[in-house]
Amino acid sequence: HLPAELLPEALSVTREIKDESSRANALRGLAQHLPTELLQGALESIWSLNENYFRSNALQGFLPYLEKLSIPFSKWRKILDDLA
Repeated sequence: HLPAELLPEALSVTREIKDESSRANALRGLAQHLPTELLQGALESIWSLNENYFRSNALQGFLPYLEKLSIPFSKWRKILDDLA
């Protein structure tokens, strides 16, 4: 658990992880600790994952927080497709 002031840096470092599996796991774990203002950026990072399996893995960590975010309909379709 990191202090709140380090969470933006943690998200930035997570985005730089080259291995998609590791990046997905890191995003999934980080989601529960991020304030709402960082969740949107973290969710955007998920779309950089090429493999559907890794995107769905990362998205699972975001499920409890999706209602707090402003998500366009096209992204909702993508989220539902990835999770299906």
